[in-house]
Amino acid sequence: MSEFITGNIETTITEEEAVQILHESLFTVSDEAVDLHDELVDATQLLALGGFTLDTVAGAAVKQAKEENDYGVGRTFDIFTADGLRYGRHLAAVVSRITKSDTVTRVMAYAGKYMKSRTQIQINSELKTDQQGKRYFEYLRRQHMVTSNLYTPWNLFDKKNGVRRTLKLYADLQNQKFYTVRNGQRVSVALGSPVVFDTVINAVHASGIVESYVMALNSIPQETVELLSEDQQLLFLNVFKALK
Repeated sequence: MSEFITGNIETTITEEEAVQILHESLFTVSDEAVDLHDELVDATQLLALGGFTLDTVAGAAVKQAKEENDYGVGRTFDIFTADGLRYGRHLAAVVSRITKSDTVTRVMAYAGKYMKSRTQIQINSELKTDQQGKRYFEYLRRQHMVTSNLYTPWNLFDKKNGVRRTLKLYADLQNQKFYTVRNGQRVSVALGSPVVFDTVINAVHASGIVESYVMALNSIPQETVELLSEDQQLLFLNVFKALK
């Protein structure tokens, strides 16, 4: 593990404190997410390469956003969901115990749905009230492909049955809790200051570990890589263990 950087981020926070902050920041609802983009590594895997966990990064980001307590027009946030955090905890547990001699199997992969890319939103309106009396912000949404450092264009709408619908972030500002609605179901989200994720991503790239990952990937026989490419998680774990 000598090649891995240490998890120093601007906002000091323990793993336990991060989990507590995130637990208190999410409504207790079911969450649904989809894979959006195939990358060399996904956003959570990039953190693992640098020795970070998603809980620590998300917890520090949410803590900073809560302390700032500013949800004005134009503010940008990283968003974190229950499914994404579950995936992050699963990955952190696997990479912490995997050894170079282990055989990677499908059992090690996360079976649930999760977002591969980093998701950001930008507040696009003052606080509004809908016909049911619920308070909400309109917002823009984009994805950040962390390996290539490319961002998708900001999107103002989603689509249902061919109808474009304004993206809405429902807000309980007193408790700083937020949710969106997808397919008629609440999706609880925690908002985090993007400064934390930006700082960590920059540190991971500066460490050279991504280049080491690519070199390890290229050292695997072509036939093996082609077989592993059927499952991105298994591919990542095989390359990750080669770095240890």
